[in-house]
Amino acid sequence: MIQCIPHRKIYYNDENGYTIAAYKTYQTIPESAENQSFKSGESVFTAIGTAIPFIEGIDTGLEGKWIKTSYGLQLSVTESQIFMPTTKEGITCYLASGLIKGIGPVTAGRIVKRFGEDTLKIFDTQPEKLLEVKGITKSKLETILSSYSESRSLRELMQYLAPLKVGPKRVSEICDYFGSKALQIVKEKPFRLFELSGFGFESADIIARRNKNFRPDDTLRIKAAILQVLKNSEGDGHLYLEGRDIVRQAAELLNYGIYRQAVNTRLIKDIGNEMVFSDELLAAEGHYLYSMKNYMAEKMAAVHILRVMNNKQPVYDIERELDEVQGTTHMVLAKQQKEAVRRVFANSLSIITGGPGTGKTTVERIILKVFEKKERKKTALLCAPTGRASRNMVISTGYPAMTIHKALYITGEEEEVNLDLTEELEEDLIIVDEMSMVDMWLFFVLISKVKNGARVVFIGDPDQIPSVGPGNVFKEMIDSGVIPVTVLDVQFRQAEGSRIIINALKMNNGDTDLLFGDDFQFISVDSDEVAAEVIADLYQKKLEANHGDTDMVQVLTPFRQDTAVGANALNKKLRELVNPQVQGCLEMKLGSSVFRLQDKVMQLKNKEEVSNGDMGIVTDIYQNDDGTPTLVVRFEDGRIGEYASEDYGLLMLAYAATIHKSQGSAYPSVIIPVLPCFKRMLKRNIYYTAVTRARCEVTLVGDWAAFCEAVMTDDREKRNTKLAYRIQQEALRIEKIKSQETGADKRIAS
Repeated sequence: MIQCIPHRKIYYNDENGYTIAAYKTYQTIPESAENQSFKSGESVFTAIGTAIPFIEGIDTGLEGKWIKTSYGLQLSVTESQIFMPTTKEGITCYLASGLIKGIGPVTAGRIVKRFGEDTLKIFDTQPEKLLEVKGITKSKLETILSSYSESRSLRELMQYLAPLKVGPKRVSEICDYFGSKALQIVKEKPFRLFELSGFGFESADIIARRNKNFRPDDTLRIKAAILQVLKNSEGDGHLYLEGRDIVRQAAELLNYGIYRQAVNTRLIKDIGNEMVFSDELLAAEGHYLYSMKNYMAEKMAAVHILRVMNNKQPVYDIERELDEVQGTTHMVLAKQQKEAVRRVFANSLSIITGGPGTGKTTVERIILKVFEKKERKKTALLCAPTGRASRNMVISTGYPAMTIHKALYITGEEEEVNLDLTEELEEDLIIVDEMSMVDMWLFFVLISKVKNGARVVFIGDPDQIPSVGPGNVFKEMIDSGVIPVTVLDVQFRQAEGSRIIINALKMNNGDTDLLFGDDFQFISVDSDEVAAEVIADLYQKKLEANHGDTDMVQVLTPFRQDTAVGANALNKKLRELVNPQVQGCLEMKLGSSVFRLQDKVMQLKNKEEVSNGDMGIVTDIYQNDDGTPTLVVRFEDGRIGEYASEDYGLLMLAYAATIHKSQGSAYPSVIIPVLPCFKRMLKRNIYYTAVTRARCEVTLVGDWAAFCEAVMTDDREKRNTKLAYRIQQEALRIEKIKSQETGADKRIAS
């Protein structure tokens, strides 16, 4: 084992923990592996592997094989170990590493200056002495000691899991969830890791197989595999699977890499039945199986839809108000736009659909104006699935709007939502835009919190990409035939000569005979690399034409990684054009990403006041009073977000974004790569969504055959969901009850 200390992290993958890093060592290493050597006798070498510990200044042990790479001889790490520091320098680095909350570089320096090499002994035996250090109060000491105890557990767990390719971020999440018993639970009941959001069967299984008492047919293991199969299917939008498909896929998971088929399908079926009838982890409907969460969300969503619809509302005659509003706003509504407004005030729940340029926004404004006149003392809520979509509502209507998450006070993972604690929405009119983006679980929470007596309007384009989460809520509500639907079909922007709208409609009908001109172009290239160069050149020219305003042009791509035209690779390329590194330029590293002052960034998860998909600019990078580096982002409407080193994974560069992340947004100019490398994303609704994000011009860069394949590939019907059927059945159930009550009333009257 080579004893060394971290020197420089070269690459780190947030998702799987794969690391490339340089380390310093005094030990003898192969001459061809030396990147650098010092007079002190230290040498620098490069190590590669998954979950290699990298804590600056901390002694580390690495074991593995020297392998030849295009960059020379490198150590492929198979095992690693972290050693507690003994020198003043090492202890200072350890305390300031970010592992211990409440201690930054300044406080770490003060502590070590006061206690020297006995510092960690003081932590273990006389922690009250830390109060002698300037800046440490009693309340801060509690935070420090609690975090120090956790860091010890973290170190032990990191050492245990490092050989199993579990990254530091994951180890930290495990410690946070299980606390001081984390190591014991991981060793004895590794499949409890499945309780953590995002922790898959494969990861837990690797850990379980390390245990000498590992049993392939362990009941917990089989249950975890079944749940994983259903979880995997959610990634394809499915709420349920056929039982035989679950058994087949679970058997593949359970027997992978095992010499003989240790787990047979009969056992999987038996345990699956146990999960349905005893554990109530699954719900069965005929041959179909749901996770209980998805089953209840779909079933109860239908119940609440009919609850809202059957609340008796006053049916207003709004003709006078409709005329007045059109006169004062100088807007003339088309026939279907007027019908949409009428239906809102004739029903408790209604749907308005239409493609780009059909006047959905105009209808929203008119609805709100009429509502103000008819319901002067009542309140309205405007919301959308993403921050950008909600802010577009503000811009287009002039009324306040927010994300659905914020309206429901959902600030963390949706799995953590306590429905009993989530308050009922108090507004009397609720308008939800960009409904195609709303998945089954979020919709269920939303509709369940609509109060009796409220009017609800759902607006969207069902031909766009469906939600990232499972379900196809908007389309299913429309297809049910139970909810009043108005389809806006007059193309106002098409009348203005927009090729974007004309071509979007053609694409939506599977037609590749597009119209080209200044506002809609296709540039043919023969490779990903050439496409990346062309996109960079186009981006720079459009920026120059718009005085460097990055809000005027957006690159949209199907993938984040795996190709030169994925968002990650393009962001690095475009950033060097827009915001190149110069001497004195402030930078800050969050995980494997480096952000510079003035970078354009996007939020990737909901966090307090910042929503998934929000875009902003890095306006400051500074050290707070404790010496901890902090990155400041100013978002589009002036909100400020601050990010410390532990907040990695929350931001990405946003010169290029994925098409999924662009939903609900609109940009003056859009550049879109379309190439064979996007094979599984060459779908009509994906490129229809991308094209319709543009207000003024679209430039497609790529391979015409790949584009034609995308336009001709329509797979909108393939999500396993029964919401439409459940809405119909619930409507029939209520109708039957009403009929029985009416019959009973007639008998009583007679």
